Amino acid sequence: MAAGRTYDVLLIDWRIEPMDGIETLTRLRKHVGEGIRPSILVTAFDQEALVRRARDAKFDAVILKSIEASALLDRLMVLLHKEPSYPDFAPVSQASKAEVLLQERHAGQRILLAEDNPVNRERAFDLLQMAGLMVEAAEDGGQAIEMVQAQAYDLILMDVQMPVMDGMVATRVIRRSVGEKLPIIAMTANAFLDDRQACLDAGMNDHMEPQSALRHVAALVAGEG
Repeated sequence: MAAGRTYDVLLIDWRIEPMDGIETLTRLRKHVGEGIRPSILVTAFDQEALVRRARDAKFDAVILKSIEASALLDRLMVLLHKEPSYPDFAPVSQASKAEVLLQERHAGQRILLAEDNPVNRERAFDLLQMAGLMVEAAEDGGQAIEMVQAQAYDLILMDVQMPVMDGMVATRVIRRSVGEKLPIIAMTANAFLDDRQACLDAGMNDHMEPQSALRHVAALVAGEG
């Protein structure tokens, strides 16, 4: 932008470094002024507080990952042709009771998220962070083990199927290293009884599908699970 290049639309990811997408647009507006081109915030996290921040920063739209080509094309067509009265911001749900519980009672507690899929990792990371938790991420079981040995955590969310070292093996190693007190939740879409039993046999405290994260985290961090 400083070099004078012209753009018709800006797509800005929320989770970028060293400043996030909202701060990026805020600073761009200070330099460019109201003549800045239409902007879309791209995020994996559908949450009311984030959408409110995007509106306050004067984003023209929010689009959620994983991005479908048709949805992206639709937004671009509307913004580039400046059509009025478009529902730019996707509807978001109200905070769940579990999220409120986490924010009120457990804000600041440390969570280790072990997940190899970058989109799933970003969604879970943002979900937990917006609930007031301190989150660090590992991309495989081996990295998770190294992080547990270097840092104390209140809870681990462990993907079962990961490269290098899967969640089952990593959990067994962590149990031998730090004992039984640290809660470990298996994250997997497989919901069969034998899958759940395999997770428990490996030393995990519970087995869940990713969308159930907040409810399980609230219970286990509170010592109720």
